[in-house]
Amino acid sequence: LVDQDGRPVRIPAPEGERAVRITGNFEVGRPAGLPQGSPIDLPLAITIGPLALPAATRCVWQLTIDDATDPAWQLAFNVRSE
Repeated sequence: LVDQDGRPVRIPAPEGERAVRITGNFEVGRPAGLPQGSPIDLPLAITIGPLALPAATRCVWQLTIDDATDPAWQLAFNVRSE
């Protein structure tokens, strides 16, 4: 999660502030008969609890796969004022 300036969004944590980051691994198998290099959709849903985000800011969830990213892999939203 990054802010409008591209910096990682930081939230309070028991050990001090930490960047909001979700990590994981996945593997997508190629169906029989599908040519190598063909795009394959991967439906993905992630549930997270409430986050103490800074008020009145714009944030962007940015997906990175193997150090690659794409503008189509981003979702921006605004955090309401308190």
